[in-house]
Amino acid sequence: MTDAAVEGTLKAMYIIGEDPVICDANVNKTKEALKALDFLVVQEIFMTATARMADVVLPAAAWAEKDGSYTSMERRVQWIDRAVPPVGEAKEGMWIISQIANRLGLDFNYASASDVLKEMNRLMPIYGGMTKERISKVGGLRWPCPDEKHPERIFCTPRGSRPRWQGQDRLCGKQAPRRGDYPEYPILLTTGRIVLHYNSGSMTRRSPSLDERDPELYVEINPEDAVRLKINDGDFVLVKTRRGEAEAAPGFQTKYNQE
Repeated sequence: MTDAAVEGTLKAMYIIGEDPVICDANVNKTKEALKALDFLVVQEIFMTATARMADVVLPAAAWAEKDGSYTSMERRVQWIDRAVPPVGEAKEGMWIISQIANRLGLDFNYASASDVLKEMNRLMPIYGGMTKERISKVGGLRWPCPDEKHPERIFCTPRGSRPRWQGQDRLCGKQAPRRGDYPEYPILLTTGRIVLHYNSGSMTRRSPSLDERDPELYVEINPEDAVRLKINDGDFVLVKTRRGEAEAAPGFQTKYNQE
């Protein structure tokens, strides 16, 4: 989509709960793509860097301000009940999407988040037995759960069999790291996150207690490279790539780049 926007073949984009201006590897290209759009809509709970570039920002409710089910990385599906009302003009995501869908001629008549879960039960066999009542009773269920009698368990299959939802094993050959054809950039750079901050940090960086513990942008340098480049621990360096540059303090401990 980024390439298509830069080329002019993608004219509009609707972004929900993501901040590509911060998260994408090539930020300059991302900004170029978003500027090239005729129309950009962002649905967010905070005015992120991406939201600031939008033509329209739809204020969304945060997790504690709405009902619904969510699936964690361990495949566990849990249900949350609204604890507090949405702030200001914020609306639940289901309401926003339904309003847009109905204006496009679709029939989105969901009365509640439990209606969405019921549709998931019908359309996705691995969610078939995950009703709101059962999830709330046990605190959470892991997929696959094809019916309401299916026990709560992790992946467990008889020897020699393979469930149809599992992927296929594949042996990959060993390859050397790809350095590219740019001799003027001889060092590999990998971006990452500071451990205390989640994803783009649009929520966690608003917490003073978290930001005070790890407020800086760090870069880890191999000690041998640091000696060769005459860099001392604590010196600020200018890290420059084909896509941009940033000033950061080198650290020889386990610290990670915030953006």
